[in-house]
Amino acid sequence: MPLKEDPSCLGESRLTAIQRLNSMRKRLSRDKEYLSLYEKFLQEYEDLGHMREIKADGSLVLFYMTHHGVYRPEKSATKLRTVFNASSSSTSRKSLNSIKFNGGLVHEDLFSIMVRFRKHKYAFTTDGYRENVSHDKHTSGANVFEKNSVEEGHRRTIKNVRVNYSNLRHTAPVVLSDCYMYDILSGSESIEEVIELQHQLIDMFKTAGMHLHKWCGNLPEITSNLQEAESIELHAFSDASEKAYGSSIYLKSISPLGEVKVCLVTTKSRVSPLKQIYIPRLELCGAVLAAKLMKKVKEALNLHITAVHFSSDLTIVISWIHRKSRELKTFVANRVSKIPQLSSCDQWHHIASEQNPADVLSRGLLPEELRDDSLCWHGPELLQSTYSTTVISQPTQRDDFNCELRVSVRTLETLLLNSKNFDFFNHLMDLCNNYFKIRHIVSYIYRFIENCRSKAKKRGPLTTSEVNDAET
Repeated sequence: MPLKEDPSCLGESRLTAIQRLNSMRKRLSRDKEYLSLYEKFLQEYEDLGHMREIKADGSLVLFYMTHHGVYRPEKSATKLRTVFNASSSSTSRKSLNSIKFNGGLVHEDLFSIMVRFRKHKYAFTTDGYRENVSHDKHTSGANVFEKNSVEEGHRRTIKNVRVNYSNLRHTAPVVLSDCYMYDILSGSESIEEVIELQHQLIDMFKTAGMHLHKWCGNLPEITSNLQEAESIELHAFSDASEKAYGSSIYLKSISPLGEVKVCLVTTKSRVSPLKQIYIPRLELCGAVLAAKLMKKVKEALNLHITAVHFSSDLTIVISWIHRKSRELKTFVANRVSKIPQLSSCDQWHHIASEQNPADVLSRGLLPEELRDDSLCWHGPELLQSTYSTTVISQPTQRDDFNCELRVSVRTLETLLLNSKNFDFFNHLMDLCNNYFKIRHIVSYIYRFIENCRSKAKKRGPLTTSEVNDAET
């Protein structure tokens, strides 16, 4: 295996390994079945060539990798799984895992696989019976280190698929995209394709010395065929409260006959920060979460999406999104700047609070109430017809909107000129009636204000831009 440091940096690990071995022996001695399964595993491991005995003559750098069993007597298939611990620290506070390079991801993330799994009309799951374990060796002189690597076996299985099974246009993508370690979650649009896919997967994994079992499938009556849809839309809703904020995404499909079907794709929620933040800011956090979650769902589904919509029940959030981030204060500006990177401002709409399904995420619901909540599982009624929303393009005039606007020099000028207690303009006219002199006085006032607010101080003669700003 590739190492970041010389293996001689590893300290003594034998004493820790012996202590854990004695502890495990006590545990095994109390359960005869557990002991029998463990002995059988170790014997099989040696027979398969996955481990071998070495003689410690002092010439080798040794690291003792401890292992323990995860015993589930209630399981029918695999009652014992053995876990090897290469992260146990030696006396030098370093372990084998800490000095080796980590490999990259060899499969997609589980969230994407689960979302894509739900789009199939006929879906199934299966599990690999035995890992394809391979030997990773690092040799330096007389030093030989062996580690059983499931990840490397998975990489080789995938490489084998790319080389030998590229002609199987249905099966190869399943192994490359719908396989998480050796759990497969996939499906197809016809029973015939599913059966063919099952046979091909079994044959394919047999060549890697693996067996697929725990097959499980769904019933055709509870599925919908997305491939027949004329239009597929994704709708994201966000909401927030003092306790939490979150987003839920729904898929809306319209058949050529005009039949509308809406289903919940996924939800995500987060606990509100301990530091008290007022609701509009939390609602904005929910909107950012909705935009990020939508991007992830679109990539995972890999479907032709005809339209994407986002909805919030707070008009202030919609107004902030239509503002330029530089016009807003830091907290709001940082989050508003992320939304245009993930969506278009025209995709954001306002929805009434009572029709917002994300309200469940922010306020919570009892399990018995959640089970029968049609709004949560199927979205608002407006999704069943033509999507009609109120687009807020003009900023609202509420105080909690205005308090997030930056106090610009132009705003300060307006406040000064409109002040009832101090008629600034008339006072300047009393001092001087020369227009050019008044323009320079106002320019220096603006410079003074900017120097008070900025670390970079402006000095010297007025620039043309400063004079033009004062004049306008």
